[in-house]
Amino acid sequence: MGRIRPDTHYLFLKNILIYLIYVIRLRILTCMDLYEFEGKKFFEKYGILVPKGVLVLRGEDVSRAYRMLDRWEVVVKAQAHVRGRRKKGLLRFCSSEDEVLHACAEIFAQDVWEGPSAILIEEKLEVEEERYLSIVYDRKINQPVLEYGAEGGERERHVLDIHAEIDIPSAGFPHI
Repeated sequence: MGRIRPDTHYLFLKNILIYLIYVIRLRILTCMDLYEFEGKKFFEKYGILVPKGVLVLRGEDVSRAYRMLDRWEVVVKAQAHVRGRRKKGLLRFCSSEDEVLHACAEIFAQDVWEGPSAILIEEKLEVEEERYLSIVYDRKINQPVLEYGAEGGERERHVLDIHAEIDIPSAGFPHI
């Protein structure tokens, strides 16, 4: 089972915030709507550690994907643009192949707003602290807003001032 070191949270959040503010200033974000697995590919590209995972599309072999992970305990996550996935049964913790098969079958059978047509099966990590960070487009004020939750998941979130002056490196973001 993997473990996320607490001292990496500061560096992780700092690097992500710097890059996201850069993207917002370029006005690219108004057309982005990423699934979790797409966001994690983005993180990997810039050297940010993410849990080992396998994406399973509807109709693919779930057993094979589970065995590819070579982990006993996993998290099964529907890839859908909905909040509250755990409360809706779209995120489940499993500790056997049978549990994973059952969870995937039930998730694919659910009638949610836009799918899901894919499930991310990830290694379960022993997490000491969890944070939530998201950028959403607020149609009331006609601009992106940055949401942050100190406890992650479905807990209280705060909108951060993304227009605050932050010293952003000029070219390439080599430190990310």
